[in-house]
Order: sequence, then C-alpha cells, then structure tokens
Amino acid sequence: RRLNIHPLHHSAFLTLSFLEEGEQCAYHSILLVHKRSPKQLVKLWADMKKTQKQCEDVPLRAAEKEGE
Repeated sequence: RRLNIHPLHHSAFLTLSFLEEGEQCAYHSILLVHKRSPKQLVKLWADMKKTQKQCEDVPLRAAEKEGE
C-alpha cells in the first residue's frame, strides 16, 4: 500500500493446470506453475532441458494473447 502498487493478472503465471500441458513446448510458454510434487518438478525440469532447443522461440502466453 505504501508504494501505491497493486497486483496485476498475467496469463503466464498459472496456479492450476492448463490445457496445453501435454504439448511439447507448453511449459516453455509460462513463467510459473503451482501444485506440482517434487517428483513432478524433477521430471518437468528434465523434460524442459530435453526440449530447450526446439522450444527456444516459443512466446510467453501473454505475448500470444496480445498478438491475436
């Protein structure tokens, strides 16, 4: 309050699962996702490292929505 700032919605921050989850580059398009177990996070990180080259040009979810 003292800084007179307020939170803003950004579509790249997700608190639940999202529809594109099964797509190869889906997690490269978001900044944050919640509700993953430690085991799921380790797998997610490994999968992201494997697809890093193919997915390096994937835009953030917000950037896709602005361009529509």
